[in-house]
Amino acid sequence: MLPARFHWTADESDLSLPDQRAQVHAFCAAKAWPVVDACVEPCASATDDNRPAFETMIERACDDDHPFDVILVPSHPRFLRDACGRDPYVRRLAEAGVRLISVTEELYNDPIQVMIRQVIARFDAYQSKQLSSL
Repeated sequence: MLPARFHWTADESDLSLPDQRAQVHAFCAAKAWPVVDACVEPCASATDDNRPAFETMIERACDDDHPFDVILVPSHPRFLRDACGRDPYVRRLAEAGVRLISVTEELYNDPIQVMIRQVIARFDAYQSKQLSSL
């Protein structure tokens, strides 16, 4: 297993950045995965992909030198809340041999789990829109 790389965003309703970092590091330690980098965007919203650190992380994940084979997030909404926008990234990462793994929602790429991930993404997008209208 190559080193894991993780990415997250945070807002006031989520775990603090130190708590998220501890959660991710504990997960990696339990699996004996080294962490090679952290991609952190404090106070950024995961409602879209217009985030410089996110874009850089995706580009590095798909580089020919293959610096890592896992992007680990505390939860899938921390990657991207947009249900329609998430799947192209997951496919692009998979084509580059990089897996997106959530600490709290371990879903892989068999057909049932892909469907579950898509349903969760739709609920995440709905919840985000509901919260933004308050």
